[in-house]
Amino acid sequence: TYQNNLIGKKQLRQLLAWSFTNYDSMQACALADELKYLGFKYATQAGISISIEDLKIPFIKNLMLEKANQEIINAEKIYLKGKITDVERFQKIDPPTDRSAFLWGPRKTGKTTLLRQQFPEACWIDLLDYDLFLSLSQRPSSLRQILEAQFSKTVVIDEVQKVPNLMDEIHWLIENRGYQFILCGSSARKIRRGKSGLLGGRAWRFELYPLVTKELKSFDLDRALHVGLIPSHYFASSPEMDLKGYVQDYLKEEVQAEALTRNLPAFSKFLRAAAITNGMLLNYSNAARESGVSV
Repeated sequence: TYQNNLIGKKQLRQLLAWSFTNYDSMQACALADELKYLGFKYATQAGISISIEDLKIPFIKNLMLEKANQEIINAEKIYLKGKITDVERFQKIDPPTDRSAFLWGPRKTGKTTLLRQQFPEACWIDLLDYDLFLSLSQRPSSLRQILEAQFSKTVVIDEVQKVPNLMDEIHWLIENRGYQFILCGSSARKIRRGKSGLLGGRAWRFELYPLVTKELKSFDLDRALHVGLIPSHYFASSPEMDLKGYVQDYLKEEVQAEALTRNLPAFSKFLRAAAITNGMLLNYSNAARESGVSV
């Protein structure tokens, strides 16, 4: 594209933005370098002085580069393990440093992967680790000893609903030690039933749902309708068994284990009826008849 116009700062920003939008980043960077050399060339010929401050390199440049390289290495490791695919989640967990956060969401929506990407340097406590789960269940105060051996003041606790009694200890550490906690789980109901608080307004609430179309570079409507938008199901080569296992685990772990319904067979039939009528007007009589219950 030929430009025969006066290029000021505003036009230069627009030109570079256009380049990044219409071409890949390497070509856009090449254009930026060529513009820089062009400026130096004609500034030298015209005898125009350039302030050395314009060329000053930040003293933290090496640290910034090391951090960026480490993030690239971590992302590549996660990718090679198959934990991330051709998708970028829009949800950002960004509380201020004096606030903690809850991240709630259905199983397999990618909560753990998202937090590992956004908090790579945090102290990580995974309550799926049975030894750790047993230790903190029996003695929640042992969390203090674990954190004293860590340098990071940001702590991520995955599957926090497994140990409701841990919430009082977390509250104490926030108030008296200045820790920031990012607490992740599939449901807050078990914590509430355990008579534990949800940090009394000291934590922001975030939720992660299945994928939305804008998060997918290539959206397949037919596939989304057939297998849903749970990331691991949508990208699976043969998602049928994944879907079957997911429904069974959901009924067992989320419904039966938390006693949300006493008539599990009827609820299972209701799930099927709800899936079939998704996007349609709900007829309570038909849904009740299909589920084998009265309205």
